[in-house]
Amino acid sequence: MRAEIKATEEQLSTYREDIKATLNRQRIVENSIQSTNDSSLLVEKLRCDLKKQVTLEQIRTEEQTERYQNIVTKYEKLWNGYEAVYNLFPMVPERNNLQLRIKRLEIIVLHKRKLLESEKAKKNQIEAIRGCVPANTAATLIDVYCDYGAAPAVSHSTPEVVGKR
Repeated sequence: MRAEIKATEEQLSTYREDIKATLNRQRIVENSIQSTNDSSLLVEKLRCDLKKQVTLEQIRTEEQTERYQNIVTKYEKLWNGYEAVYNLFPMVPERNNLQLRIKRLEIIVLHKRKLLESEKAKKNQIEAIRGCVPANTAATLIDVYCDYGAAPAVSHSTPEVVGKR
């Protein structure tokens, strides 16, 4: 009987340890769940706070933009007033006309420079071709000499020599 009691006590001790272990795991799980819930609530609170901050920042930015726009408008009106007074001076229209004329002339000069560069390029091409012509003329004279056996009466124009060939 004592052996049975001892076996039963050991069995109860094992059950107690199993129950304690199970309870510890359950507490850990419950703590994790509670921690997760707390974290979720904290995240939600932070998200709401950030939304409020963004909204406030947008409102501040809009107000600042409006203030800056008002300042710009104020100074544009001031400038327009100064410009109107300036344009009343007697030499201003003449000055403005001269400035327009200068701009037009600058455009014309730019266009003429482009044309001049184009003409220079054409001239350089023509000179390059003319530089090659004497070499071709000499080769043609040699060919004519070889064909006729003697030098024909050659005039200084290349087309005549080529035409006699």
